Amino acid sequence: MKRGCKVDFLFLNIIGEKLMFDVSKVYNFLIARYTFTYTPKMFIIDGKEIIESIKNEVPDNLRQIAYKIVLYKISELIAQKNNYLALVSGESIAQKSSQTLKSLLFIEKQISITMLRPLLSFDKIEITDKARQIGTFSSSEKIKEYCDLSEGPVTTAPHELDMKKIPSFKKEIDKGVKNVLIKKGVLMIKDTKQINIPFNSKIVSIDIRPSTKQKNNPIKTDKQMSYSKALKNLDFFQKEKIYLIVCEFGVLSENLSFEIKKRGVKAIGLSVNAFKNYSKKN
Repeated sequence: MKRGCKVDFLFLNIIGEKLMFDVSKVYNFLIARYTFTYTPKMFIIDGKEIIESIKNEVPDNLRQIAYKIVLYKISELIAQKNNYLALVSGESIAQKSSQTLKSLLFIEKQISITMLRPLLSFDKIEITDKARQIGTFSSSEKIKEYCDLSEGPVTTAPHELDMKKIPSFKKEIDKGVKNVLIKKGVLMIKDTKQINIPFNSKIVSIDIRPSTKQKNNPIKTDKQMSYSKALKNLDFFQKEKIYLIVCEFGVLSENLSFEIKKRGVKAIGLSVNAFKNYSKKN
């Protein structure tokens, strides 16, 4: 998107409603902040049956490899049907077992479409720093563990004989692509986050949305402060207070709350809708 390319998204939902909610928050935040002149689409595939098949039919040490191959094949089919030029992933070399150079090359051989990896040479620290910079670190942290299917050591240098141990999963892949759900633009999600803190004088609510958002959709908070200013002034937050940090989708607010809590201060990140629900009850 930064280089002017139009980007759509693919989400393989391997858990259910909770994972859909967490991913939707990050997706909504990214497209609202970084897309211009077009409306992105999200391709949503129910992956629970695929995951069960992988767990039942693939040796434990190859499950991560099998999962990645299935994800690549699904992506390729959708790309071919919709005339996309390439796939993009967030993989980096050797960040995890299925991302060693041998693993990446082995997996990529299973498809023919071009694969782009903008983070290929980034290490873990650089990736987390970038996530903190754009404001998605805390939300992304909640999502990443869902994809770990292994229960022990994982193959880091797969070879061609390993493919004989991994079924094609053609039936599951075709079914998933056939039943794909396509959503355009911001996803409507119901934020049911519960805040079990009775209203009292220690609570300070802060709206960190841009001024234009505050003007177009005003909410009553104790203070307004930009996200960047808050990050640069963490000393402002006092240990005797409890802070409710509010942003549009709850992504930046969760990230800021994470940084505040690291300093021993109580803070909760909320979306606008979650904050409105809290305000109604108090």
